[in-house]
Amino acid sequence: DPVDRLNPHGRDALLKTLEEPPSGSHLVLLADRLMSLPATLRSRCQLVRVTSTAAASSETPEIRAILDSVGQGRIQEPLALLQSSKLSRDAWQQLGMGLAQRLHRALQASLLGHAATRFPWAHQQQLCDWYRQTIQFLRALSGNTNAQLLIESLMIKIWQSRAGRSHA
Repeated sequence: DPVDRLNPHGRDALLKTLEEPPSGSHLVLLADRLMSLPATLRSRCQLVRVTSTAAASSETPEIRAILDSVGQGRIQEPLALLQSSKLSRDAWQQLGMGLAQRLHRALQASLLGHAATRFPWAHQQQLCDWYRQTIQFLRALSGNTNAQLLIESLMIKIWQSRAGRSHA
């Protein structure tokens, strides 16, 4: 992070890993300048555009409250709020982007051996799985999908992990 700053030797090693990834692995590559990556790397990746942390400042207070509750493992309140409100596509996008950013920061802290302020009970594999599911949610928003059902399902998985009811 960011992959676009790798030197040529690092890019070659990454290419080898992308060509023959370890079984059951998911790699999340972050780049500020996508076009600076060689085409051989770009062609082996699924692109998901995530705006900068400035997107977090555009979160509505309602979205921020939902995301902060989820990050602390309190799911009942945000689920009730989501079920009672009609969110626009933009609001669903804000929710997905905010969740992706928070999960990314928690995963980064975990990988660096630091305590995470959000999702402190979660282990790295859970954070990776939730991040992947959040990216899938963001992709699904461009199609004809039930955004509420997707995000509620993910929130329930997070809550079950927090409550010690599941390891997914």
